[in-house]
Amino acid sequence: MNKNSRSFVSFLCCMFLFFAILAVPSQVSAKTGLSKTELTLSVGQTKTLRLNGTSGKTTYRSSKKSVATVTSKGKITAKGKGSAVITAKNHGITYTCKVCVYNVSYSNQQVAAKAKKVILQTIKGGMSDAKKIKTIHDYIISNCAYDYNSYLKNQIPGTSFSPAGVLLKKKAVCQGYAETTKLFMDSLGIPCKMVVGTGNGGGHAWNLVQVGKKWYHLDVTWDDPVPDVKGRLRYEYFLVKDSVMAEDHNWNKNAYPKCKSSSNSLISLFGTVTKNVSDASSVLASQYQNGNKKLTLILPTKASGADTFSMMSCLSDAAELLGMECHSCSYSYYIYGSYYIYNITTTFTPASSYES
Repeated sequence: MNKNSRSFVSFLCCMFLFFAILAVPSQVSAKTGLSKTELTLSVGQTKTLRLNGTSGKTTYRSSKKSVATVTSKGKITAKGKGSAVITAKNHGITYTCKVCVYNVSYSNQQVAAKAKKVILQTIKGGMSDAKKIKTIHDYIISNCAYDYNSYLKNQIPGTSFSPAGVLLKKKAVCQGYAETTKLFMDSLGIPCKMVVGTGNGGGHAWNLVQVGKKWYHLDVTWDDPVPDVKGRLRYEYFLVKDSVMAEDHNWNKNAYPKCKSSSNSLISLFGTVTKNVSDASSVLASQYQNGNKKLTLILPTKASGADTFSMMSCLSDAAELLGMECHSCSYSYYIYGSYYIYNITTTFTPASSYES
């Protein structure tokens, strides 16, 4: 083959490659993806998704049409309480948007409006039911205090027995806590019951909630003890089984679902488990380097040394790993299932400035 022939063949190959590239659909750009990957919608509300950075036909599908439907053009309509995943498929690539649908139904319009606002601000489409329950638990405790002064005076106002006390007045007693919890769970489509019984011998109310197919006790009131402390969150009565609750609660066990499941499977809600004490300092140092000021350490109760674990020594070791000093710290811990959970607030100071 002479030089001219080789040049012509090379030209044909280049042209073939050029047109072959043109024939391939435009794929991923730097900004490819759905306009939303998580949505929280009220029943009846609509939202249209856009798939950016692609060309050609996109097909949409809902994992649960009773919760949310989607048209061929990406318009989502919220149908019923619960969670669904909307998938968008384009040129063989699948993109997802997780949708949480709620429906607040309550006679007091101010309470209903506040509950809707809380859900929109705190509940994300991708949350599991357990995470939603924890989010509502934390919100109630952080934004309400037990109405202890009224209790002592035996002059508890009616609002303290209802969600109006929690959401509007920010003061409530156990019935208000329990009814508010049920309001939120009902709105989110999470099975929930109110339990009426006694706590330490006195009349008391709390909740049962279902996660998956398992029931758990949830006593938000007793996780928010008096005196109220801003920023304090406790989980001693968060998603626990009958035997744990029965230590200081009493109820008609034949009237409610059995709660036999350990909460160990839910430990990931609080962070990553550190398997042994020897790794604790490096775990805390890593959390601090990642910008966390409130550190969490989770240890199995069976871990060697966990029962006599010295947090002060651990924090000093963590500071040393960072080339710093442990200036001041406070911590609390509790047992959750088969784990110790340590919540630590600490200040690490550069060694040189601390020494000066």
